[in-house]
Amino acid sequence: TYGEYGGHLNRLDIPSDRFFMFWDLEAPAPRRASEGESPVPPEACALDVDVRFLSGGQEPWALEVVRGVRALPDRERVYVPIPGDFYGMLRRTDVDDEGLRRIPLDWRLHTRRVFQDLFARGYAVRDFLPGIRPGPGHYVLRKRG
Repeated sequence: TYGEYGGHLNRLDIPSDRFFMFWDLEAPAPRRASEGESPVPPEACALDVDVRFLSGGQEPWALEVVRGVRALPDRERVYVPIPGDFYGMLRRTDVDDEGLRRIPLDWRLHTRRVFQDLFARGYAVRDFLPGIRPGPGHYVLRKRG
């Protein structure tokens, strides 16, 4: 973690999370989902996520909201969702409404908890699946070994 920092990439009320990843750029690309098809089985997703549509001074915008951490059985693959546009979320939730303002904080705290738990259980990040709009992208974790 980098600790507290603000600027255009974060807000001071949102903690930062970072981990280092290495990708094998010569490995064959995994099959990607077709338009409208989700490659993520819901029972293997580590977080319960909902999409909320915001309107107001700006054009309507789909906002992914994390509802909580799911209890996952020991699986070969686990998927950890992340917002499709976290920086857009930071900008659009930088408001007085505490419920909206808290959405990026909930994401950071929940994903941090899930990654720490999965890493401790022997999982490693193996891939990333971009999201289908509206909706989050997903890190794909597999058991090491």
